[in-house]
Amino acid sequence: MADTSESLLQRGVNQLQLETTIAQRDALLSYVALLHQWNKAYNLTAIKDPGDMVVRHILDSLSLLSSVTGKTVIDVGTGAGLPGIPLAVMRPDKTVVLLDSNGKKTRFLHHVVTHLELSNVHIVHSRVRDHVEHGGYDHVVTRAFSSSAKMVDECSHLLKSSGTILAMKSAGYEAELAELDNDVEVTSTTMLDVPFLDEPRVVVSMKPTAQREDLKQ
Repeated sequence: MADTSESLLQRGVNQLQLETTIAQRDALLSYVALLHQWNKAYNLTAIKDPGDMVVRHILDSLSLLSSVTGKTVIDVGTGAGLPGIPLAVMRPDKTVVLLDSNGKKTRFLHHVVTHLELSNVHIVHSRVRDHVEHGGYDHVVTRAFSSSAKMVDECSHLLKSSGTILAMKSAGYEAELAELDNDVEVTSTTMLDVPFLDEPRVVVSMKPTAQREDLKQ
């Protein structure tokens, strides 16, 4: 199965047209191995097969890379570290914060960060509303945190004035966007082509408007 995972990862990053080093590929595969090992006791993901983890977790997360243009990123409701860990492995020049309120999951994340020696990753065990970063982040990212409207409500305080929320969504995202208030600007919706995954995936970029910022003050 390790060979299958390695082959899937190599072919997947090639399809995504990503340049990777041997060390980065090894780190991603080590992360999958840790996820598979710890999942039995910690129930980190419903995906059990390492090959499926490569596709549904690693390649899915890496499809977001081109949208992450800023230097500071917070992965809200990161769970097992997705998409934050793969992003941090591939972009060591970016600071990635992993935030989750589940103690078991943050303990797993501490182990991963130590094992992979990810000096650009910081872990925060907290609820979203309780976390404050002076100066804010360039991006708030998430794969499965909540609805788009709730995400804007709970995460806007984490953004720089120029920052964006990057929400990874699947089928049905249009209905979510229709429920957004007028004081939320959808700056882009980008379809993602995740290798070996025959399901619709999209990243929605959102930000509060100046009107909403005024209401917060």
